[in-house]
Amino acid sequence: MSGATDLLIAALTAVVLAPVAWYAAQILCGLVPGAPRQPAEAGPGRLAVLIPAHDEAERIETVLHALLPLPDGRDRVFVIADNCRDATAERASRHDVTVLERNDAGAFGKGHALAWALARPELAAFDLVGVVDADTTACRAAVAVLRQEALRTGHPVQGCYLHSAPAAADAWGAFSRFAVVVNNLVRQRGRRRLGIPAQINGSGFVMPMAAARAVPWASDRLAEDAELGLDLSLAGHDPRFVEDAVILSPAPVGEQQVLAQRSGWISGRLALSVRRVAQAMAIAIRQRRPTALLAALDQAVPSASLLAAVLGLVLPAILAAGRAGAKTTVPWVLWAVASGTFVIALVLAWAVCGRSTLSVGTAVKLPWMLARQAWVVAGRLGRGRWRWRHYRGERSRRG
Repeated sequence: MSGATDLLIAALTAVVLAPVAWYAAQILCGLVPGAPRQPAEAGPGRLAVLIPAHDEAERIETVLHALLPLPDGRDRVFVIADNCRDATAERASRHDVTVLERNDAGAFGKGHALAWALARPELAAFDLVGVVDADTTACRAAVAVLRQEALRTGHPVQGCYLHSAPAAADAWGAFSRFAVVVNNLVRQRGRRRLGIPAQINGSGFVMPMAAARAVPWASDRLAEDAELGLDLSLAGHDPRFVEDAVILSPAPVGEQQVLAQRSGWISGRLALSVRRVAQAMAIAIRQRRPTALLAALDQAVPSASLLAAVLGLVLPAILAAGRAGAKTTVPWVLWAVASGTFVIALVLAWAVCGRSTLSVGTAVKLPWMLARQAWVVAGRLGRGRWRWRHYRGERSRRG
């Protein structure tokens, strides 16, 4: 092979492995907690907390007990009983909240519910809007922190969205909890240190009403939260991560639930990457918004399971190129560095943040679990659309 071909092979290897380096860099930069947040005076403002709820009669009162009363008497909780077939609205109305009932089966999904609520006249007098999912728990103290930071910074703020520990020990549940710690705590810290906008995680975020009005909300896509964060950055409202505000969601239990939930999230993010990343990069460059460009690039980085699959697929490709006559050793060096950094980052993430979640016995199974997850994701790609229906965080599919 010619020198130009060798150079091309090395360049292609670097491009393919770049997301691995990006992922590892975020983890390594996010292992150490940041400086404690210093309370500061925030300007006046009223907060509307929206709780989109589809058939959540069993949980809605638990969520409201944790949330109420809000720290500021001028703030208000709005429960959106969306296409409900149960007693969600009735049970929510027992509390000091405003219940908005929506029935529109033709526009099904959390995004459509939020868009409908934001257009209601009841929200016109509010300066901030927050979202708490009906299958998550955000205490009033967490909402107070998010409210204060949104008023102080003028930016959307995302809390630390984690899984609560299940009552019974479960290896797959522990795997899911560890993955959420890595993605929603460690990588969010890393983004903050690297100057990358935070990702919106779907629940436990607050933003100025002006930011909410600047982006589209109506969507039934599985990754509407990630897309919302990208749209906010493109509109000049970069989300920020607030580690002190913790939001908890029940952890899935068992292999079937964990793989259903995580493969749904991952395939939704992949679809978003294919559909929006190139367009978002072009818009960010045209508008000269470097942070929006970073947000777009960040959306292109897949999950750890798919990155591990990429590393596994690149190796035989490098071997094949060598057998075909490629003389450069650069691809080997890049692969070795990327693989080593990836493994070290995950091991350190477990050692620093994951030992209480993932036992040593379960941690050694992590490569197999990542491979199993990647296989399930590969089987789901391109198979129909997803519908908003919470089941311990899972969403059911409609063909």
